[in-house]
Amino acid sequence: MTSPVVLCPNSDGLLPLSLQRLMERFPHGVKASLTIAEPQLSRLAEASISLLEPLAVSMAFDGQGQLELSFHAVVRSDCLRCRKPVDRRLELSPAVLLFETAQEADSAMMSDPDVDAISTQDQRGIAELVEDEIFLEMGHGFAHAECQATVEAQTNRPNPFQDLAHLLSMKKPS
Repeated sequence: MTSPVVLCPNSDGLLPLSLQRLMERFPHGVKASLTIAEPQLSRLAEASISLLEPLAVSMAFDGQGQLELSFHAVVRSDCLRCRKPVDRRLELSPAVLLFETAQEADSAMMSDPDVDAISTQDQRGIAELVEDEIFLEMGHGFAHAECQATVEAQTNRPNPFQDLAHLLSMKKPS
């Protein structure tokens, strides 16, 4: 791999993400860093998630089709319970295999469930990959520690339908 370089998210091969262009431009791979501005993460804004500091992404492309990203993000979203702002620091380092077609990506994931593969034919960029990873890490959302304890206490209540199912299973056939 070549020495680290600084790339712009809309550099050739990165917007839209193209396996062919990345392999042509960096046949021996590349280690790079890039900064993604909050306006480039429109899906986060639509979900009422904001970044509290600039998003710096380290990227490594191996020249063969594997892309490794590493970044930390400090995000703010509404608490699941009280709807007041809650902040979280996320440390993410996803690795994805890039394929030209969706069929190739699907086949790779079907053969190995631990593989995260994407097709570059869907015209996504690095910013969309970063957004996807943030969404995956957030799951359904965040809650303050005290709110999370309340949510967990509520979810640990006995399920009345479970008792009904038990009673029905005890019913003897006539």
